[in-house]
Amino acid sequence: MTILLTIFTKKKVKKNNESLFYKLILNSLYGRFGMKNTIKKSKFIKKSDYYIYKLVYTINEKYDFEPINDSKFVDIEYPNEKIDINKIYKLNLIKEIKKRVIYEVKKINNELNNLNIAVQISSAITAYSRIKIINDLNFLIKNNYNIYYSDTDSIVCDKKLPGEWISKNIGSYKLEGEYDEGIFIAPKIYILKNNLEEKITFKGLPESEKEKININNISSFKDKTFDNIIKFFKKDVKNLTISKDTTEFTPSYISNKREKVYDENNNWIDTKPINKK
Repeated sequence: MTILLTIFTKKKVKKNNESLFYKLILNSLYGRFGMKNTIKKSKFIKKSDYYIYKLVYTINEKYDFEPINDSKFVDIEYPNEKIDINKIYKLNLIKEIKKRVIYEVKKINNELNNLNIAVQISSAITAYSRIKIINDLNFLIKNNYNIYYSDTDSIVCDKKLPGEWISKNIGSYKLEGEYDEGIFIAPKIYILKNNLEEKITFKGLPESEKEKININNISSFKDKTFDNIIKFFKKDVKNLTISKDTTEFTPSYISNKREKVYDENNNWIDTKPINKK
C-alpha cells in the first residue's frame, strides 16, 4: 500500500511526462494481474529439435517459406500451467532427448512463475469498484439526484456531488466538467455539450470518424456501419512487410443494464432501467 500511495503522490506532480508514466502504472495494476497466462513466441528451431519442442509446446507452422540453415521459423505457444517435472522423468525417452525436454520444461515453469498474474486480485479490484459505484448511486437517488449515465468509475447527474466525495486523493471522484446537454446512446457511447466544447466518447471508433459526430447527429449513428476501420497491423515475416488489416465496425447498442424504448413506428427513441424481480 505504501508503494501504491507513493506512485499516486508522484502522479499528482505535473512534471514533464512523469505524471503520465505513473498514471499508466496505476491504471495497469488490475489489468496486469488479470492477463492471460499465455506465452507465445516466434523463433527458429532446428529440424533435429522439432520433436523435442513438439513434446512441450504447441507449434504453429503458419509461415510459408523455405527453411534457413536447416531451421524452420515457427510460432510456439507455452502451456497454460506449469508442467510436473516428475512426469517427465518417468517418460520412456532416449537419455539425451529427455535431458533436453527437462531443460525446456524447467524454462517453461520458470517463465510461468515470473508472469506475476493473480486473477483474484483483478476480480477483487473490479468488484470493489462496482460495489462503491452502486452504493454511491443509491445514495444519490435517495437524495433526489437524477442520474443520466454511469460507468465503472463515473457518474453524470443533474447536481454536484457531495463536497467530501471530490478530492485529489486516491479513490475519490474528480469533477471532469459541467455540461448543459447530453445524449447517451449506450455504454461508452455518448456526447456532452456546453458553451465551450463537445465531449464525445464512442468506444471502438477512430478519432477521424469521431470528428464527424456532434450533438445533433449522434443519434443517427446508432444504425450506421463504418467501413475500413483499422483492426490491427499485420506482419508478413516472409516478405518483411507490415500492413493494415481493416474491417467493418458496427457499434454495439445491446446492453444488459437497460431496456430499449420504441415509438409507435418501431423506432428506438429511449431506454429505461431493466426491472429485475
